[in-house]
Amino acid sequence: MTVAQAIEKDRLYVVDHHDWVMPYLKRINELPGDEEKGEISQRKSYATRTLFFLQDDSTLKPLAIELSSPHPKDERLGGTSTVYTPPDELKAGDAASDTFTAWDLAKAHAASNDACKNNYVLHWLRTHATMEPVVLAANRQMSVLHPIHKLLKPHFRNTLDTNSTARHIVIGSGDERQGGAFYRNMHEVNFFTGKYGMEMSSKAYASYNFTELAFPNELIKRGMVRRAPKKNEEVEQPRKDELNILTAIWKWVTDLLFPNEHIKTGVARGDPKKAEELELLIKDYPYAVDGLEIWTAIKEWVTDYCAIYYADGDGAVAGDSELQAWWSEVRNVGHGDLRDAPWWPAMDSVDDLVETCSTIIWLGSAYHSAVSFGQYAYNGFVPNRPTITSGEMPADAKAAVTEAEFLGSITPKTETFGLMALTMNPPVKPGEPLMGERPDTEQWTSEQRAAKALLEFNSKLDAIAEAVKKRNADGALRNRNGPVEVPYTLLAPRADPTVPHVGGIPNSIAV
Repeated sequence: MTVAQAIEKDRLYVVDHHDWVMPYLKRINELPGDEEKGEISQRKSYATRTLFFLQDDSTLKPLAIELSSPHPKDERLGGTSTVYTPPDELKAGDAASDTFTAWDLAKAHAASNDACKNNYVLHWLRTHATMEPVVLAANRQMSVLHPIHKLLKPHFRNTLDTNSTARHIVIGSGDERQGGAFYRNMHEVNFFTGKYGMEMSSKAYASYNFTELAFPNELIKRGMVRRAPKKNEEVEQPRKDELNILTAIWKWVTDLLFPNEHIKTGVARGDPKKAEELELLIKDYPYAVDGLEIWTAIKEWVTDYCAIYYADGDGAVAGDSELQAWWSEVRNVGHGDLRDAPWWPAMDSVDDLVETCSTIIWLGSAYHSAVSFGQYAYNGFVPNRPTITSGEMPADAKAAVTEAEFLGSITPKTETFGLMALTMNPPVKPGEPLMGERPDTEQWTSEQRAAKALLEFNSKLDAIAEAVKKRNADGALRNRNGPVEVPYTLLAPRADPTVPHVGGIPNSIAV
């Protein structure tokens, strides 16, 4: 298969952390270590891009990893990059067959970039940090009797308290003095970004876009779905800026693998109102398959609920003073740096209200579950997903690396224990309300239509839970039943009564 054919058949995918890491890399690599505390004496990280090929069984195979460093003379001159590819198949008895190679080290660097990006951007920034203004504004501007406050209240539970604790001991930068002793928070110690992690998260906020976090829009943004044109409908062409980005990515791909082969680029875009109109490019993609079902159930529940209280249509939304005050504070105060961004919902229509509330519920429940509660499964065995790296990379991807050299290049023992303790919290604690559940069931509403809509929402979640269970038992779905046979339960709406702490989506960011 040629590169052009692979692109045409949607077989090539890129995980790109380069631009997030590169501006900080020189400072990160200059951070001192602390051998007395078991920390690597000198960290050495790279900014990574990883190219994957989609195989026939829907699994992704890494083809190449690009590791970039700042220019050795001056980072303003750009960077230097080395591309690593898997070594040829090795026979038993060959020099490197019973040990590691530089390719394994390159994968460790790519995994480290990915773990930090998930921690600081996908998890902390997109859920904890950016949901906080929504909670504060709702409590300040809307009566507890307001229907939208009632709708969203379960998804605010313990969020502010959780964030306060996280800032104090987990996520915040150190440089504090406690009793005269230098203190660093857990993430600063356990992730390669060190004291720059929160600053990097703040920089990522510059590209924050609330509307793109509605789940179908997120998948569209990442190029993971397509929408086949309907009869007599032309597929919308990509914007110029999108085409430039695609061209740059595919130029990198072809220059890397086939420098003499010319390809064309294009993309089918869409902005569907219904998730079922989306076609996944990777059919066995548990996060997307399960997530789209949950998103659809959430949006149908919110649509039914809002239709009760805003039956008069768009004018009722625009004329709701408490609702408008809430949204104005979210936009102009809570997200003041981005108040003039053109993508903010105007909140002058029922559609805006439904999409906004659906996105808030999604982020506070299912999305947070997906990006938070799988950390131990991935990071608990640290060689699978190290968070700290050190040592210069060998120039030759086939260079042999001993097990001791590999383990000495990733997260040290002390930080390994800290990382395991940090990520092994059970996602669903006893008594934690799950999606669709309300501790105030008897008191939350006297409106029978709203109560009925909630029951219907729960029935849909029950059906989704059964569908997830059935998919997880399907041996043909390799991303659910691969070699390690670990089912995907992060978006299973109901807890598995036979296995402690497996399944169940908490209503809110309470961990």
